[in-house]
Amino acid sequence: MTKLFRLIQNEYIKIMKKLSTKILLILVAVFAIGLVGISKFADYMNRRDYDMYYMDDDYSYEIEQAKEMKYNGYEIEIDKYQFMSDLDLKYPSWKYEAAIEAFSYDEISDTEVEFRYPEEQRTQIKKFIQNDDWKGYCKFVVDAMKAAGMPESSYWSLEYCYKNDIPLPTTYDESIQYPYSLVETIQSLRENLAEFDDMGELSGDMLKEKANMEDELKLAEYRLKNDVKLNIRDNRDLSNSMFINFWSVFGQSSALVSVIGIMLIVVAGGTVATEFSNGTIKFLLINPVKRWKILASKYVTTLLLGFIMMALLYVTTALLSMVVFGTEYLGQPYLSVENGSIEKMNGFLYVAKQYLLSSVSIVVMSTLAFAISSVVRSSSLAIGVSMFAMLSGNTVVLILKEAFHFDWARYLIFANTNLASIMNGESMFAHHSVGFALAVIGVHMFVFLLTAWDGFTRREV
Repeated sequence: MTKLFRLIQNEYIKIMKKLSTKILLILVAVFAIGLVGISKFADYMNRRDYDMYYMDDDYSYEIEQAKEMKYNGYEIEIDKYQFMSDLDLKYPSWKYEAAIEAFSYDEISDTEVEFRYPEEQRTQIKKFIQNDDWKGYCKFVVDAMKAAGMPESSYWSLEYCYKNDIPLPTTYDESIQYPYSLVETIQSLRENLAEFDDMGELSGDMLKEKANMEDELKLAEYRLKNDVKLNIRDNRDLSNSMFINFWSVFGQSSALVSVIGIMLIVVAGGTVATEFSNGTIKFLLINPVKRWKILASKYVTTLLLGFIMMALLYVTTALLSMVVFGTEYLGQPYLSVENGSIEKMNGFLYVAKQYLLSSVSIVVMSTLAFAISSVVRSSSLAIGVSMFAMLSGNTVVLILKEAFHFDWARYLIFANTNLASIMNGESMFAHHSVGFALAVIGVHMFVFLLTAWDGFTRREV
């Protein structure tokens, strides 16, 4: 065993001295910098587009259109837009929404309209807006809804904001910030669940949708009760974040593990084949060490390099994201519902877990490249086959399952490497468990390693 550790140490020193290895490590850092930079640029563009779309609107176009077209109720529309222009009311803002209500009307004929609210109430709403009295507006709306016999789910958010002194938003940034955004989420979920209750008996898919909503409501209420500003689960990547922050960028970095996989395939595909093609294998075999130990040292060193690159990506992206997006949400947890109860996980541990789950695919494909490299002298063949398998494997499984309905495709290695999807119940195969996936991976890995061992130990120099 001591000789094996010594061989691993020697292989590690040799691989880290290579210029190609240093270039790979630099590329990993560049990818991290690129991800953070692109995310910051996307955040800037999103906010700029919003400002251009909403903040420059003085309603002059809407007023001119109403005067020109003279549609039914255009005089009220002109008064509304003039009122909003004078007070500089912009969406999204409670004042904007209140102004819409104050000037709302119904068409009673082709030429006549009627205000939806009496003049006294319209005047009162305008005073709330002019005096910036969001509390008065909240109480006014809640009282009106209660008097009209509307269900609690329709006015819960306004009543909660009023009672807990949570100001209604007047800007876009305020509308997406905690706690108001969370209160609005709870309001929406309660309204949707109330609709489900009114439907009576539900089908299987609708029951599942309702159960998901109940879990979301439980998470949202837990956050509100325990003052959790952000759930990493809802901001773990750039595609489902209301705004880009540290966790949406850092969480997205796990997607770059596949890029590291491509690099590692190149390394694994050439590790053994180049030794034979260059003739340097003779210098290794003259040592009094068994061949399988030499092979094992090369394999372990290759995987070690892969995990070093992942660690570099993890640390670099975390530090850069802190610098660029700040540390406001750094201590926020990953919350989920498991068997009806709230489960809490440290955010950094959650991202590390995603890295490890993503690494399964690259370990398997690198092992395949390593096996081919041990059997043939061509490193390009080992790299090409493994690269093709990694990039097209999921597509092949999808075609076999969806186009030809071959359920046996679940036994292919490509259908089992995405453990994160399988754990979340998102596999395309029914009753696809993590245990089954690990068993299939284990069998394939055994075959790959056995092939590598047989090819290397029997190969003539």
